[in-house]
Amino acid sequence: EEVVQYLRFTKHESIVESKKIISLWIEKDNFPLTSNWAIVKKENLEVIGSIGIITESTIDQRGEVGYALKHSEWNKGYMSEILPTVLTFGFDVLHLHRIEAVHSLINPSSGRVMEKADMIKECSFLRHYYKSSKHGFQDCAKYVAFSDTYERVETH
Repeated sequence: EEVVQYLRFTKHESIVESKKIISLWIEKDNFPLTSNWAIVKKENLEVIGSIGIITESTIDQRGEVGYALKHSEWNKGYMSEILPTVLTFGFDVLHLHRIEAVHSLINPSSGRVMEKADMIKECSFLRHYYKSSKHGFQDCAKYVAFSDTYERVETH
């Protein structure tokens, strides 16, 4: 529940539910419009989260990135390491010009991840679309990165 309290969806009630959602992602994967990845610890291959990028407008070359990480893995630098790679993928492979990310203002750690990835805070929204049973509609901040100014990371 700690992980999803700031997100648009509720916690998975079982491993079966999680498997169904992952299967749906795979079935509905519409590369290059949607790309989702599991976040896996190198040392033991444990899945600790996910990150994805969605092309919201092919005409405007605009996408949105979103992520979730197991609560026990917060503040260990995983997302700060992964997000720049996903942004680089969005620019170089998906040919996006603008990639957005939004976080709840009561989750400032997510905003710090975006800032560490050199995303720029663009604006805030009052009672935006992030609704959860714990917090209701939440005020949010939008961050953005642009293809013509973003410093790409080396990918392997």
